[in-house]
Amino acid sequence: MPAARPDLRHPLTVRLTTTQDTHIRALAAERGVRPSDAMRSLVDAGIVLEQASRLGLVLTPSARALVSDGHMSHLAFALALTPEQVEALHLAEHHREQLRQGAVLLGTREELLDVEAEVDA
Repeated sequence: MPAARPDLRHPLTVRLTTTQDTHIRALAAERGVRPSDAMRSLVDAGIVLEQASRLGLVLTPSARALVSDGHMSHLAFALALTPEQVEALHLAEHHREQLRQGAVLLGTREELLDVEAEVDA
């Protein structure tokens, strides 16, 4: 049975900067979808980022970029970090403090491997 189509009966007029418009059109072309579909995927990504923050997830800048671009399959979780690993992360101090308090880190696989390698060196 095919997936149900989402309810798209809630029109919204949004004013975009030239940069935002260019990004949405490029994303739409890359994915082979309409700009409105690309815009909805970006709104969904923003919702994911907001909920992640509320749930105690710390995202690296690279993870945020991947989520914003809809490439979430390239992400990895770090559930328990050593103090050395937390310090090796290139994050703002308030994010490192969240991690010290038990927050979960969401980053790229490469970032997590780099942190491990830096601490092991």
